[in-house]
Amino acid sequence: MSKEIKLSEVKIGKTFKGKDGVERILLDFLPDGKALTLTADNMFTEIFDRNSNNYANSHIRKRLEEEVLPEVEKAFGYENVCELELDLLSEDGLDTYGKIKTKCSLLTSEQYRKYTRLISNHKVNHWWWLATPDSTTERNDDVWVRCVSGSGYLFNGSCCNDFGVCAVFIFKSDIFVFCD
Repeated sequence: MSKEIKLSEVKIGKTFKGKDGVERILLDFLPDGKALTLTADNMFTEIFDRNSNNYANSHIRKRLEEEVLPEVEKAFGYENVCELELDLLSEDGLDTYGKIKTKCSLLTSEQYRKYTRLISNHKVNHWWWLATPDSTTERNDDVWVRCVSGSGYLFNGSCCNDFGVCAVFIFKSDIFVFCD
């Protein structure tokens, strides 16, 4: 049976649920005390985008912000879902796409490498997108995007592929959540 506790009481690497019933992995407590989380399964499957590997303008970002974010804000409270800055640095080190501010996103490949041991404990068994482009339009590459296989292998997928979307959120850590 699930018990209701403060998010700040959940141990890093463990899962919790909010009122929306979605299971999330607690990846880290940030220096400001807020909690970095990742959905433990697909929110949906989708092509990254038909025309570009730039997450800032992608179809996935639009769908996350227009369809998923309002439901998460309803479940956790608008004021408890925090903005994050996402660095769209390409895998080959180009900063062409810059940084964006958003309240929900995908992990970057750098974040995936940092938290891979926590994520792999939860057997995310599907192919899913990261926000990191392989390269950018600066090098005539606007097709390849970093992805993760079900076994945890990082690779490049065409932005036209149909993969899963595990969403990143930052929550205030004094909210109440449900844990087993």
